[in-house]
Amino acid sequence: MSVSGFGQVFKIVLNQPDVLSVIAGHDTLICMDHSVVLGGNPTATGGTQEYIYMWSPVDGLDDPTSPNPVAAPTQSTKYLLTVNDGNGCQVMDFINVNVDFCLGIDQNLVNEDMAIYPNPSYGFFTISGLPVGGQDLMISLINSLGREVLSRRIPSGSVSADFDLAGEGFSKGVYFFRIKTGTQVLMRRIQII
Repeated sequence: MSVSGFGQVFKIVLNQPDVLSVIAGHDTLICMDHSVVLGGNPTATGGTQEYIYMWSPVDGLDDPTSPNPVAAPTQSTKYLLTVNDGNGCQVMDFINVNVDFCLGIDQNLVNEDMAIYPNPSYGFFTISGLPVGGQDLMISLINSLGREVLSRRIPSGSVSADFDLAGEGFSKGVYFFRIKTGTQVLMRRIQII
């Protein structure tokens, strides 16, 4: 902006920082006695440097003042992140960490050659190296809220299974494949990008 008076021109420059924003992370599902790192990369941007982080509740967190604390809650928890910048501006975001009482993994079910690929992917996944045995496998897809959103029976003797999740209308995000045979269960994390 310029102001003119008596033949002189004055130029006024206003420098404002970018808008302060935070990312608490994406809702996620973990098994009991496991942990997850909260926050983004970076967790806060914009505003004026010297951010002050405060996560609540503090239960299950290793450091509630860290931009990326490790969370190991004993029950499903909604964590609220409040960030203040150097000018006193404040923003908030939250993340849901859902805890599942996952069944133990029987190492007899886990085939050393089993793999899920590509991971992350745009929605097409192959699970190869499935355990070959006398029982059919049940493969379920669990969303970040812990809900089963897809279930497929794989005949015994199959060594691989293909899933086109984008073609079935699933949106971007973190999901879990749960592979069950009898009472044995294996959970694997996947991401649709």
